[in-house]
Amino acid sequence: MPINKYKLILFDLDNTLFDFDSAQRLAMRRTIEVHDLPAGNAVVELRKFQGINDRLWKALERGEIERDEVLLGRWKELFDYADLDYAAVDQTFLEGLAEHKRLFPGVAELLQELRNRGYILSIVTNGVGWIQKENLAKSEIARLITALVISDEVGVAKPAPQIFEEALRQSSWMEKQSTLMVGDSLSSDIAGAKAFGLDTCFYNPGGIPHEADPNYEVRALEELLGILNAC
Repeated sequence: MPINKYKLILFDLDNTLFDFDSAQRLAMRRTIEVHDLPAGNAVVELRKFQGINDRLWKALERGEIERDEVLLGRWKELFDYADLDYAAVDQTFLEGLAEHKRLFPGVAELLQELRNRGYILSIVTNGVGWIQKENLAKSEIARLITALVISDEVGVAKPAPQIFEEALRQSSWMEKQSTLMVGDSLSSDIAGAKAFGLDTCFYNPGGIPHEADPNYEVRALEELLGILNAC
């Protein structure tokens, strides 16, 4: 059993446990090729896509649009062609993400150590449901995760407090004061969990400057062990 204040650790999935950016690059290249899109360099198109995608997901987080408006709207902005089947394009892209997304190095070992120490480990994600399930199921950490809480399935996305409450419920641990949220998004992971009353750890591998006030901040997930030891 852990000897410090935390028992349940909630993790974001994309770009916290899984390398989402690398999968995006490969998925974009495949999408352009499969649909013979008259695009330029795939890296350039991906940068444009990421800007559009991030803006739309943040609008979803604020409750301004629905999920389908994100998934289809991002392609309508990027490739505005009258005869393009945006749903088919998005499906190809999502299939590429499902195929190429992998755990970051060291994640499996870290989560195994945390489980060995007695922590409950769960995931809270805004990602597309079937992809997140498939990625987790085929990964080394599937057996270590108590609950996978996906916005698609609970009907609400981070940073809404309801998704964090659902994560605690599915983890069979309702004590906020002994729960820690770990994620790479200041808006959805850190602000959302903090507003719900959870302690937070900002995973900031790039060392980006910010004005948020998480309880902890790490450049590498392995630093969590030191934080938990010191609590």
